[in-house]
This record gives sequence, structure tokens and C-alpha cells, in this order.
Amino acid sequence: MHRVSVLQKNILQRLTVPFLGLLFVAPVLVADPNRNLAVAKAPAAATEQRVALVIGNSGYKSAPLTNPVNDARAVAAKLKRLGFEVIVRENLTQKQVGGVLREFRSRLKPGGVALFFYAGHGLQVKGVNYLPVVDADIASEEDVPTQSLDANKVLELMDEAKTRMNLVFLDACRNNPYARSFRSAADGLAKVNAPSGTIISFATRPGSVAADAGSGRNGLYTEHLLAAMDLPDTAIEQALKRVVGGVKQASKGRQEPWMEGSIEGDFYFRYTGQGAPTKPTAITDSLTIELAFWESIKDSQSADDYRAYLDQYPKGKFALLAQNRIKTLNASQPAITTASLTPPTVATTRPTPSAGLPKAGDTWTYRYLDGWKNVPEYKITFRVLSVSEKGVEQAFLLDGRSIDEQTYPVEPKLIERNFLKNHQLFEFSPYLAAFETLDVGKNWQEIPYTSFASDLNHAAGLWKWSGRVVGREKVSVPAGHFDTVKVVISGWRQLGNMGGVGSYTPKGVLYTLWYAPEVKRVVKQAILTESGRNDIQDKDTFELVSYRLN
Repeated sequence: MHRVSVLQKNILQRLTVPFLGLLFVAPVLVADPNRNLAVAKAPAAATEQRVALVIGNSGYKSAPLTNPVNDARAVAAKLKRLGFEVIVRENLTQKQVGGVLREFRSRLKPGGVALFFYAGHGLQVKGVNYLPVVDADIASEEDVPTQSLDANKVLELMDEAKTRMNLVFLDACRNNPYARSFRSAADGLAKVNAPSGTIISFATRPGSVAADAGSGRNGLYTEHLLAAMDLPDTAIEQALKRVVGGVKQASKGRQEPWMEGSIEGDFYFRYTGQGAPTKPTAITDSLTIELAFWESIKDSQSADDYRAYLDQYPKGKFALLAQNRIKTLNASQPAITTASLTPPTVATTRPTPSAGLPKAGDTWTYRYLDGWKNVPEYKITFRVLSVSEKGVEQAFLLDGRSIDEQTYPVEPKLIERNFLKNHQLFEFSPYLAAFETLDVGKNWQEIPYTSFASDLNHAAGLWKWSGRVVGREKVSVPAGHFDTVKVVISGWRQLGNMGGVGSYTPKGVLYTLWYAPEVKRVVKQAILTESGRNDIQDKDTFELVSYRLN
């Protein structure tokens, strides 16, 4: 949290707000730039409601574990001493899942603190994290959802309760004991887009495996988490950084805990009021963006993708691997011949509209969820007016009020428009799946943008945009469940010499879209915005609420 002078705020309002519209590659309401600059709040009162659900699963039939029940008992005892109302379950069975979630939800109150701790086996299936019950009899991937606790359900439950802060600790990244029976098995747990006001702490990095044993009765991660909970007057962010450092040192770098998410306000496990509290600093959110960037290109066969990563992260965690990939790809290129220099024949005609394209009258309504709780939810509607080989002409409505009409071209582009004072809308080709095949690995370099905005100052730095088709993924939104094509778009720019203001100016965006062919448009969009301070400045989501196709 930062203190700023009135003069700084005025500068930020004059400089930062116009630039923010450049950032959002989805229909984004540009946020108040001062909201990240609020004065730090005092720690919550001791009377704040704190409720924890603690689960430890050791007694698996096929692959028992040593420490999870010990971990759960130790964490439950610690939390009780710290003022938490604790629900604890040891060796959770399939029949107990529904009941324990209902009990947890019934005790949560708006404005309180919710905590979930789990120790045991954990696995990911198609990007979703599951925590198997001890009586699970899993023969294939299809058995996992019905014989496990879905980690997303816990997050949804917390979000619905309107608690002010949610803390999730997953010591569940051990080897998948059912991997041999799966068609494809990924190690560890998957990355999670944490809801607003939530911090998720993993025992190790996404896709990695954690150790079951520590130096005593507890697992390595839990051992250090327990120690961090005892630190007086230490903000949660700093406490978790202690956990990261302790586990890395004890494991000699083989295991590195990982954090996701962001919170407003402060949280202390133990607040004594004696001495100055350890001030919270931004969680290493820049690592979140870097990891997401790497995940989007790690299987690429294009050296340009790895060069783009090195341009942004010359000293990144995957820099050496990226350099090796470039060397390997360059070495595998065929020798250049005269024939290879002949320009290929390029088609000059655009695709003819077909039954797969949207039609006049088709309508989609999305809900816009800002990562900051003080921003209201908006309903954004798009209605097709006409379709031609030039693109799709559509009307845009905000909360039912008509804003404007524009044509979205066939080619991949970023479109920018005004729709409210000091607010811009920026969107990547929402109908792209109808005009071209989105094969996994397909990529776009130097994506152009078209601006219909009239009052933006672009002098803050030039954006460079690139994109890639990552794969297929099942997505759930209010409108239903869809099998989608996942696309990741990234944008970066150099801020240049902007003085103190530059640190608050956005410099990077990671934008993920999920296209559903049957919907003829995107069903979900998620945006992470990185500031010049290398932390997450904004976190926004668009989810399809309803649609009507003619």
C-alpha cells in the first residue's frame, strides 16, 4: 500500500487514466488509477469472525501417506489458539464431502475471514484441481470429479459468502497415485485464477511435486507454515514469503511454494499491537504473469515465441530453457534453397460467411467482474447487426444502454473505442473462431490494433501484442458448461522516462480468451495487468451470462 500526495494523484489522473484504456484487450472498464494507492488500513479487530475448514487425508487404500492427518491436527490446534472457529476432518470419505462443505458455508459470514487447509493427495484433470477422498476407487479420469473434493467448489463457496478475505493452503502436490490409469497425467496441481480477495498458497509450483515428509511429524510445507503462523505482527504476505524461503532452503531448492491472488487490507495471524507491524508488500505477482506467459509458449515450435519471452524476461526463471529451445529449433531448420526463397501464393479473398458465422440478431450478455471489490458488476451486451466478408457489425450496450456500433474485421486485431468518459473498451477479435481454424500451436506476432477512440494520448509507449492458441479446455460460466479453445494474448511496452508516475503505469497485459464454437463467440475472458512496479495492478474477468442465436 502506498501514500501519495495530492500533487501525485493529480499527475496520475492526468497521465495514467488515459493510458489505461490501451491496456485492456477485452471489454474492460478502466479502473480508477488511485485505487492501488490507498493508505494502508489498520489491522482488523480481534473480534473479526475467523472460520477455518481443515482436512487431512492419509488413509488412502492404494497409496497411503504419512503426514497429512498429523498436519491437519497441528494446523487445527494452531488456528484455534489464533482465534479461528475450526471445522476439522481426518480421512474424508466420499459421503462426507457434501456435509462438510455445507457446514463450512453455514458458518461463514459477510466481512469475515475464511480459511481452507488441505493436506493429502491432489491431482489435476484438464486444468481442474481435485483432492481425492480416502475411499476413492479411481480407475480413469472420469472417476475423479465424483470421488474427490473439487478445489474450485471451495473457492466458489467462499466467494458466495462475501467474506472480506479468503486464505487457501494446499499441501496437496504429491505424486498422482492414479496416473497410470489416466490417458494423460500432469504432475502436481494446476494454476488457479483466484477470486478477488483470495490468496492461494501451494506447497510447490504449479505442475511440480512436493515432499510428504519434513524434519518431524509434519510435511515440509506445513512445518514452515505452522512456524509462520506464530510470527507476531507479520502481514500474511510476509508470512508466506517466510514459508517460501524456509521450504526452498530446507529442500535445497527442490521444492518452492507458490502463491496466487491478491487481497485488500491487511491480515495478521497474530497481531499484538506491540511494535510496528511488518508492512505487506505485493506478492510476487510478476512471477504469476511470467509463469502464465511461459505456460502459453512452452510447447511452441516457433523460435519467435521464445524470443518474445526473452525480450520481456531476459533474466527470467525460464531464460536458459528458452535460449536452449531457440538453439534447438534453429538447428532443426532445413537448409535455405533457391526454391525456398520463392514467395508463397497468398490468398487474396476473405472467407465467405457460412452457417458457422453469427447472424443478424444474435445476442450475447456478459458480466464484468473487477478484481477490486469496490467496483460494481456491469452487464455488457453485444448484438449482431449484419455479417459480411468484411466482418461482423455489432451494437454494444452497457447495462442495457446503447453505447455505439462498430464493425469487427475478419483479421485478428485489437479494437479500441470510447464508451464512457475516461473509459475505453479494447477487445481482441471475438468472432475469430468463426473466420479461421484455431489449431493448437497457431500463433500471431505483432497483432495490429485499430482505434476508434478520439481522446487517448498514446505517447506513453508503444504496445507490442502477440498471441497463441494454447489448447482445448472445459469452462464453466453462468451460461453453462462449454468445451472451448483457449487463446492467450500478451502485450508489453517500455514505459520510458516517466519519473515517479511511471511505476503506476501499466506495462504488461496477459489476456486469456475461451472460444466456444457452438456459441459463435468467446464465453470467458480474463485479464491480468502488470504495473511498472512489477505487481498485479488489475485482475478482471468477463463471463457469458446468456446468449441467443437466430
